[in-house]
Amino acid sequence: MPLSRRRMLLLMGATSLASGWVPFPGKGGLLAATPAAPLFVILDDLGAGTPVAMLDRLFGAFAARGIPLGIIVRPADLAPEGSGSADSGAADGGSASVAAGLGAFLTASPGLCEVIVWQQDLLAERPYLALRRAGEARRRIEALLGPGGDRPAFPIVSVAGADPGGEPALDGLRAAGFRGVVLVPPADRPGTSGRCGVNMPCLRGGLRHGIADSAGTVAAGLGRMLRNSGPGAPLTLLLSLKALGSLPPDVVQDRAQALARAVATLIDGGRVAPALPRQHPLWFDTGTERLIGLAVAEPPAGDAAAQGAFAALRAGLAAAGHPFSLVTGDGALAPGQPADGVALSIARDAYAGAWMDEDGILHLPGATASVLTGTMSGAADRDDPGGAGGDIDGAPRDIVLTLAPADYATAAARDAVLSGLAATTANRAARLLAVTGRQVGRKAGRQVGRKAGRQVGWQTGRPKTQPAPVRPNAPH
Repeated sequence: MPLSRRRMLLLMGATSLASGWVPFPGKGGLLAATPAAPLFVILDDLGAGTPVAMLDRLFGAFAARGIPLGIIVRPADLAPEGSGSADSGAADGGSASVAAGLGAFLTASPGLCEVIVWQQDLLAERPYLALRRAGEARRRIEALLGPGGDRPAFPIVSVAGADPGGEPALDGLRAAGFRGVVLVPPADRPGTSGRCGVNMPCLRGGLRHGIADSAGTVAAGLGRMLRNSGPGAPLTLLLSLKALGSLPPDVVQDRAQALARAVATLIDGGRVAPALPRQHPLWFDTGTERLIGLAVAEPPAGDAAAQGAFAALRAGLAAAGHPFSLVTGDGALAPGQPADGVALSIARDAYAGAWMDEDGILHLPGATASVLTGTMSGAADRDDPGGAGGDIDGAPRDIVLTLAPADYATAAARDAVLSGLAATTANRAARLLAVTGRQVGRKAGRQVGRKAGRQVGWQTGRPKTQPAPVRPNAPH
């Protein structure tokens, strides 16, 4: 049975590795002499020509043993430019068929599968262009998998790309709605866990094999990498599906069962513990919290009552130590919103990348502030992945909260806002920051102007320092 987030957090060991990964035991328990290595099994090279029947056999073999699978989806192979959108018509038959098969597995076993979007050349372009392309790629995949391209049924929070080497700074991808990165090596390389920047958890390295390789070969490779890696270091098995269509059905069935048995043997022996990339951010207690950008729209200057409410809200935010941004005029609302101030707030299925303007400033349309308490408190509950604001068995997305004057006009509304903010930042599950306009609150400094928000939390350049990770349950 795969580890739930609750069990994963309880099983984490007491020692933090210098790399940033916290080791946790496998079936040997907390007293095991050697901590189990987190194991990520990731399928690659899924395409429109992948036979769905063969894919079902592979999924079924791992699901039957409770082994979760990450699946890298390359938009160019499965969802070409323009596919899956409302104005482009249906995707081609092969893509639609594979997407349907993948969607069926996601629906049947949501805790055993994660879609990881591939972004070619993560560092080949300017950071802003790279994160925009990554966000667009994710939306194409979600449109192909989701119900009519509306609310994505299976939120994508991980992005994969070729490992560029060095120390890449990929914090900017947080602005496109991603929480973690998987960097695929050109050849077999021991796995590491750390940060690609300050706020972006990053898995690197792994063992590369194809579905046509024998289970014995794969098991030997896993054993060799376990011996060569440090205690508790993550282990990634990358399985290519390129040969899936060339193998007879019975061979695929046998090969899938043998591979699943080989992995299950390591799990049962306490040497590895299965996980998904979307769970990786949960091992870090600093720097990888859910980011909630807070922007407050100023009321009209001539409205005395609104100005009084505004002053009361600012006093409440200041007392709580919450940083925020002030926005005025038409800039207070997301592009396309009415100028008179439709309330912008948190929507359960909203994510930052959907409403990013040309300057990289994030805006989200959503429900009114009256839903803040329930929605935001759900985001803080790490053990309730199905609750409001949470994704299934994974870290919730970064979001942006914009408060219009109507959202804080009454004392009750202000209390709801402040209660919601307090709930979502409890236990360090999330962190508030300013996103646009004039930044107000702690550490705001003298950054003023519309683009100031890009300098807080979503850095796109190389970081000067990296905060040291701490054990998840350590006191602060």
